[in-house]
Amino acid sequence: KDLHFDGTFFWTLEDLPSNLGIVIKKWRLFPFKTFAFPSTSPAELRWQDELTLINGPGNKWKSNAFGVEHYHRTLDNSAIRGENVVRLNSIASLSVGDVVFLGPSGFGGFVGNEEQITALSINITTKDVTFSKPNGLENSYSSGDPADYHKSVFVFNDHSFSGQEDNRGVLAQFDWKSKNLIRSAQGSKFSFVSAADFDQTSLSWIRGTQILRIDIASSF
Repeated sequence: KDLHFDGTFFWTLEDLPSNLGIVIKKWRLFPFKTFAFPSTSPAELRWQDELTLINGPGNKWKSNAFGVEHYHRTLDNSAIRGENVVRLNSIASLSVGDVVFLGPSGFGGFVGNEEQITALSINITTKDVTFSKPNGLENSYSSGDPADYHKSVFVFNDHSFSGQEDNRGVLAQFDWKSKNLIRSAQGSKFSFVSAADFDQTSLSWIRGTQILRIDIASSF
């Protein structure tokens, strides 16, 4: 029903069978280049994780659009294999515990390689992100190489949380890691949405002939 690519992962929206609800799935092309397997070529999409929303007494899920809160950053300095700190050009919206996807690397001898780290601490002044891996970075990276992370998903539901198919509309934001509901808002502008996208600051969507937008830093 809807498909997104955030630069690292593919995301799909599907109806569950028997009108049970909806599911948002995260996929990745495999295999991808790593230090251990530098000569691989992507051959298939593999399921990574999913958010399942089941119809119940208090909600009916009918959706054709969603958005992924994701951020594209770059390394502000080179990072050498074995180190346990990387410096980003921006740490906006990054939190301790978030997974950061590094690469593809542009550093000689590691070109195209990728890996992931989990933020252990974040220095808001230097924008250094410290992480813990047994042997540090698996690859070396050049300044300007990609560093991406995602936080949440926004689901446009045609119905409110009344438990009825009322077409009153809801926008619901779910934390991706925990799958918990962060916040929601009701309004007809959130119903019958045909497409949506997130541009690292704003969430935009199409409803009929309208293109609507909100800054996610503000309440909705």
